[in-house]
Amino acid sequence: MYTGITRDVTRRVAEHNGANGRGAKYTQGRRPVLLSYAEVQPNKSCALKREAAIKRLSKTDKELLLMKKQSTASKEESNTRNLVCEFLRLFYNNGWVTGTGGGISATFSEGQLLTAPTGVHKERVLPADLFVVNSQTCEIVRSPKNQSLRLSECAPIFCQIIQRRGAGAVLHSHALSTVLASDISDSKDALHIEGLEMLKGIANENNKSRHVVPIVSNTMYERELCSAIEGALTDEAYARAYCILVRDHGAYIWGKDIWEAKRHAEVYHFLFEAILARKQIHGRTPSF
Repeated sequence: MYTGITRDVTRRVAEHNGANGRGAKYTQGRRPVLLSYAEVQPNKSCALKREAAIKRLSKTDKELLLMKKQSTASKEESNTRNLVCEFLRLFYNNGWVTGTGGGISATFSEGQLLTAPTGVHKERVLPADLFVVNSQTCEIVRSPKNQSLRLSECAPIFCQIIQRRGAGAVLHSHALSTVLASDISDSKDALHIEGLEMLKGIANENNKSRHVVPIVSNTMYERELCSAIEGALTDEAYARAYCILVRDHGAYIWGKDIWEAKRHAEVYHFLFEAILARKQIHGRTPSF
């Protein structure tokens, strides 16, 4: 068993398997190399110390370390699978993922993402129906046994948001309020929200915040949205946003983990509905 340190696990595993000719001599004659265990350390010094400690372990102790990690990861994956399916049913009942549209993804371990399939009734998705995807490369790590299922077309965008914003879970909503919210915005590129108590539900915001949600134009295919999504994710004007509206389509909403993503989804949908209701009553979007 080989032990080493890196800043990019996916790249380093690829190098050990021959990419760029930069793998370790030890792994050259032992390919294919598979990643069995990984830890995140706060800095290089700590990583080097932990590497040395693991290298000093006997083979038996190393195997025990792997078994413990795998057992924990297995439980975490199982729990996350159940939560994803539970939330899909909840979001369906809310009218956010109806007509086989929309979806959700959530990380369950370093670099691994559970993603719902596309083109299926989301309220009927089972834990075994979820794909495991590498959140850095967006490659399928493990497919469901049901071979008729296809990976969500949103997967590249889910991975993009996870990489750029450090999200732990992302929801794609097709709720009517998400479509109409972008229609009533005074700006072509963003929706401004203020004067509502529920703004407190968004991380780092309060009821005095002027919250700005980016709006991007829709495309024929989901993957074609990536360029516009990238622009919104990297624009400092939207650094406080946990949502991107897609005109005539819906929204992507995320959080640091699946529970924060759920809270943000509930808060943003409330805010959109409140703005729409106020416009209906006042004939315009109130300013504060």
